[in-house]
Amino acid sequence: MTLGSWGTCGRLVRTLDGTEPTTSSTVYTSPVTLPGGAPTVLKARCLRAGKLLGHTVPAELPTSPPLPPKPDAYFDTE
Repeated sequence: MTLGSWGTCGRLVRTLDGTEPTTSSTVYTSPVTLPGGAPTVLKARCLRAGKLLGHTVPAELPTSPPLPPKPDAYFDTE
């Protein structure tokens, strides 16, 4: 999942456990890999000059299904 911002937002901070982002929360720098299991509650907020700006934006993200296992054998039809 990717996040974006516009305007005067310097950086985005985010949490993946449903808690409110703080000035010491993880700074968003690259796409987020969601943990498996239950749905994830992501919350993000703008951070500029060490201060939180605007409102917290929440998003409940569904769990991705697990990837199927790789096959043990490959067959050629030609």
